[in-house]
Amino acid sequence: VGLDYTAAVTRNNSIIKGRINKAKNRGNRVTQLANVTRYAKNIFGSGVFPQGTHGHQAGGMSPTDILALRRMQANTCGINVSQRCLTSTIAFCLEPRKDARLRIISETLHLWFKVIGQVLSFGIHIHQLQQSWMEAKSELLDSTGKPLFSKRRGIMGNVICILADLKWQPITIDMW
Repeated sequence: VGLDYTAAVTRNNSIIKGRINKAKNRGNRVTQLANVTRYAKNIFGSGVFPQGTHGHQAGGMSPTDILALRRMQANTCGINVSQRCLTSTIAFCLEPRKDARLRIISETLHLWFKVIGQVLSFGIHIHQLQQSWMEAKSELLDSTGKPLFSKRRGIMGNVICILADLKWQPITIDMW
């Protein structure tokens, strides 16, 4: 399905960067269309976003990539004013819940809970998951609790980094 599987090795960002670049090309065409009609803003969610974020739950996206997606999303709204606030532009033109960053977080956490449910139904004990969580957390957070996005591997690491980036404390697998 085109996902980059690394099996606990540092991930290759070239596939993710390639997706973002292809999404930029599509986003530029949507931006040109948005200058003609404001209804073009709706194309971002069904065309540009899926192309740029395919597999983000497993591989994760850097804050820089998410910012690039949010800028593309704001550009498709047809408001071309310098120094505009991305959050306000997206909230007023679309809806707050359609923000690319919020959608990435939401999709990742939805998949996380689905995966945890399936793993536990296979008979794996929560203690094994707790141990994996603690090991991953020690690798992914620096001494101040900031996430090290470049070191994450897989959905567990992605969830830990997302929670830490949101200023939550990912204490254990079931306590944030």
